[in-house]
Amino acid sequence: MAQILVVDDDEIFRFYLVTILKQAEHTVLEASDGRMGLDLFVSSPVDLIITDIFMPRMDGIDLLAALLCGWPCAKVIAISGGYKALNAFLSLEMAKSFGAIDIITKPFRADTVLQKIANALQSTSVEINGEPGTMETVSEYQELSNLQKLIEMKQELAGGFVTVIRHYQDGVLRRPERIRQALLEKNAKQVAMESHSLKSVCRQIGLVRMGELAARLEAVGVSGSLEQAEPLIEQLVVASIVATHELTSFCSGFDPPRPFFAKESHSVHS
Repeated sequence: MAQILVVDDDEIFRFYLVTILKQAEHTVLEASDGRMGLDLFVSSPVDLIITDIFMPRMDGIDLLAALLCGWPCAKVIAISGGYKALNAFLSLEMAKSFGAIDIITKPFRADTVLQKIANALQSTSVEINGEPGTMETVSEYQELSNLQKLIEMKQELAGGFVTVIRHYQDGVLRRPERIRQALLEKNAKQVAMESHSLKSVCRQIGLVRMGELAARLEAVGVSGSLEQAEPLIEQLVVASIVATHELTSFCSGFDPPRPFFAKESHSVHS
């Protein structure tokens, strides 16, 4: 069986995942954030890392970026349940850009995660960024010029992704007003068409609440019962404000890049 590092700040979820792994006879190490996970990985290399994305101090994306730069052969599965108004889509797509070999959406079934782990352990590591690092401590890693290289790499990888998301963000901002205008013109066909477009965008980037409202507005437009649309429009406007804030917050995490390593030391749970 394998030695697996689980990195997640949610103690209840981490306990659930660790229990699944131990029942499958894996040896499990635990950390409650990315910095602690990196410390532990450097001192005790493992066969596989399973990391959450949104965590304090050092998140899963920063952990993936550090591994990609210093230990490109490390195998990582990224997990996420989303962030506030967003579902897991954004964070997991970003994780794949930073070298995660597989992704899992929370919540998940035990058999699902065990199968993905089995697949990951059987997969062949591909060196993405040259030879694996040989640093023995994170403090030693801090001294290397690779830190600036890592920051630049994170900017480059994140840049294209964030540009796409901001394009979608503009669509999220504009679309509710187009639907409202079509409603004022009593143009049921246009209401249905604009709502369908918004529903598609929301599904692509994980805006669950807005997607649900857009689907209901599309149905109203198709049926021609426009009197039912006004309360939905009001809810949609509120949801779009919340979603836009969350998208802005998500993108700002990558522009400019955050520092990857804090100076303080942390203990690691095992």
